[in-house]
Amino acid sequence: MLTTPDEDKVRIVRWPLETAKRERCREAGALRILLVENGAKPPLTADLREDWVRAPVSREDLAARVTALRAKAGAYRVPTLDVDGELRFDGRSVVLSRAEVAIVSVLVRNYGSLVARESLAHLPDAPRAGSRNALDLHVMRIRRRIAPLGLGISTAWGRGYLLQELTQEAQGQDAGGT
Repeated sequence: MLTTPDEDKVRIVRWPLETAKRERCREAGALRILLVENGAKPPLTADLREDWVRAPVSREDLAARVTALRAKAGAYRVPTLDVDGELRFDGRSVVLSRAEVAIVSVLVRNYGSLVARESLAHLPDAPRAGSRNALDLHVMRIRRRIAPLGLGISTAWGRGYLLQELTQEAQGQDAGGT
């Protein structure tokens, strides 16, 4: 089996045999190279974290694809949240509570897009403090927890929340306590 020097960062997935593994890698935000076997048709993808190559492939060609995939995906950094509630971004991580995981998992799945307030308020593990402000309080706490990762949550008042990378200016403000 072909491997990459950094297997924990780039997954090699045999296509179409390991379709389920491909999906798990996609959900986890892992970089992956599909090894298209037996003349199979490669899947169409717009995911910057995925590439494909036909088998058999030389180690040199695979290494070149791995390098190109890392470069391509590096421009599109996305946070990942694992099953244990560890949120990772840009080489840093933080462990979240169950209630925080419920909220952040939806925000991570929709990274860079607005998530309706109602969809967060009705989550099974979401805060149920009876007041409309309970969700706002949790989001405020999450903001503090994720700021060291370089992530922030913007509020579109009355509509929802947006998880995104903090700008350098916003990171400096947060570090200064403002």
